[in-house]
Amino acid sequence: MLQHLNNFKPVAFDDKAGRLHSRTLIETFEKAIEVETGNPRGEADKLNEEGLEEYLVGGAYTRVITVPSGVCFVSELWKKERLWILMSGTLHVKSELGSSVFTAPYIGPAPYGTKVIALSEGEVKFAAITGVTETEDVKEVKEFIIAKGYEEISYPWDLLENE
Repeated sequence: MLQHLNNFKPVAFDDKAGRLHSRTLIETFEKAIEVETGNPRGEADKLNEEGLEEYLVGGAYTRVITVPSGVCFVSELWKKERLWILMSGTLHVKSELGSSVFTAPYIGPAPYGTKVIALSEGEVKFAAITGVTETEDVKEVKEFIIAKGYEEISYPWDLLENE
């Protein structure tokens, strides 16, 4: 199942054809992982149910989660920029922009505007921080940060094609 992940090559942010090809690879992986686990997101929902910590402080929504070694999951489609803080382990990530490896300690931007496939190496503990000024209720946050589909996200080519 993981062998086709080697097909992720670096893609420029504004490379429409390259990003759409990578998106197709992610969607193919979602179907394969659903066959294996019964869920297109793999272990993501289980991880969230069993250990997600959420905080909403001063307009900053923070998710903290620990991922056991060797766990693979597919993220939600985030429509807002966010910051990742990796406190332990290594996270191998495939997104529309290609492949990345994040090793703790790491603080920096996380991919957004795309789903990501992640595989943990060693126990990974990380936090994702997103600005959410639209609500003060942590139960409403997902409505503002997670897209229901790609049509909710503007890409560089959308801006050019709609001029």
